[in-house]
Amino acid sequence: MNEQLANLNEVLNITELARRAGREPKSVRDWVARNYEKLAEQERPFFARRLDGNAGWLVNLHHPLVEHYLEQSR
Repeated sequence: MNEQLANLNEVLNITELARRAGREPKSVRDWVARNYEKLAEQERPFFARRLDGNAGWLVNLHHPLVEHYLEQSR
């Protein structure tokens, strides 16, 4: 896994991100997938990483997009 997502204190799964944002997990998953596709390929690992073999995502809590998303959700 990319070093930027290796520190588990900085990584959330979709369910935890949804809980912190006060939103439904499907809504958050769709937001992550949309933004992942918009980012340049070299920026993607720093934002989120799709887990191999399932539909889960690990999201970097300290990425500016995620921080902004959480701030807007409050």
